[in-house]
Amino acid sequence: MPRRSTPGEGKGIPVAFVPAKELPVRTARALALSEAQVLSKLAAAGKASGRPWALDEKESALAAWIAIAEVRPAATTGVDAAP
Repeated sequence: MPRRSTPGEGKGIPVAFVPAKELPVRTARALALSEAQVLSKLAAAGKASGRPWALDEKESALAAWIAIAEVRPAATTGVDAAP
């Protein structure tokens, strides 16, 4: 199946496609955490946000964490991204 393009791609906005089943492992890699740590943090976020904490909200949170980690590596790794 061909990948769909998005309006952002034509405007120079970075776009990433991550299958839902890969979100926990990709988030763990992006945040330099274990998958178990990511799932624990996800559960804590859900508990703090209240019910319902549906699958789409969990997936959205994981995708947001990946995006933030890729844009702000110093915030997630403690390493200054500036030269």
